[in-house]
Amino acid sequence: MKTFNDLHFHPHPISVQMEEIASMAPSWMVAKYQGCTQAEEHFPNGYGVSVVFGKPFYSNGVDTYEVAVLKGDDIDMGNQLLQGGVIGNQSPQEVSRIMERLQQLPPCE
Repeated sequence: MKTFNDLHFHPHPISVQMEEIASMAPSWMVAKYQGCTQAEEHFPNGYGVSVVFGKPFYSNGVDTYEVAVLKGDDIDMGNQLLQGGVIGNQSPQEVSRIMERLQQLPPCE
């Protein structure tokens, strides 16, 4: 069963964008998105998670994460597990629990 420790974080696309336009964007905006990261993990049953880290998201930018449930490649806004598809300020242990629950679901349609 995959857990938080299996996630591989990369710079969040918006963080990369901010670096590319840094000379044109206000410095406060560049700083806001600096260091934001994202990881995605897809499970054999068709579900997955997108986990993001950084203050602009539902994360404290220190040790909590925002988690979105994926159904295929899309956010599953109707997912009852997270009551709307996205939940914020989750510890690594809480992210692991969400991942474990998703992996136990029957295949999505």
